[in-house]
Amino acid sequence: MTNKMIIGWPEHIFLPDLGIENIKAKVDNGARSSALHVENLRQECDGWVTFEVVTHRRKSNLRKQVRARAVKWGRVRSSTGEFADWGGILKFHALPGDLVTKGQCLATNLSIFGVKQNRLFAPGTGIVLGMTTMPAVSPGEPVFHLAVPSQTLSVLKRKFAKRRPDSLHRRIQKELATNIRVAFE
Repeated sequence: MTNKMIIGWPEHIFLPDLGIENIKAKVDNGARSSALHVENLRQECDGWVTFEVVTHRRKSNLRKQVRARAVKWGRVRSSTGEFADWGGILKFHALPGDLVTKGQCLATNLSIFGVKQNRLFAPGTGIVLGMTTMPAVSPGEPVFHLAVPSQTLSVLKRKFAKRRPDSLHRRIQKELATNIRVAFE
């Protein structure tokens, strides 16, 4: 028996401080922050906020009313996605965490016989936030999710260049394009 905790994608988590007993979450080792799907967010004058957490992706009427102290405010400038036009098998050319430029090829969509059907290109300059882990794709399915940064690409490239090649982030980044299980001690 090992003392390691095995986590994978997705997991069910508990947020007792918010009164949420069970919610499905995507585990992302490279993330510096987390997000909840909330609606009806209201800022109160005493430094608190109220909102509804959507606790089930397909049943959006399942919600939990929450009141919490606001700790930090942030702004998401924009995000965008790239979807499959054709069904097929994907050959990926980008990984989560990669900086990509508008028009850069993210994936090639092949038929089951290995014939190139089309390619998916980055709709804008940004950072790959996530991607499908399944190589088989149907028309209209999401393939990549890109964040449009508020900083310039050159500033981000300098920050990314400072990461060591053997860092945990780099090692995990190479594995995130496949379905993996990650063990923590």
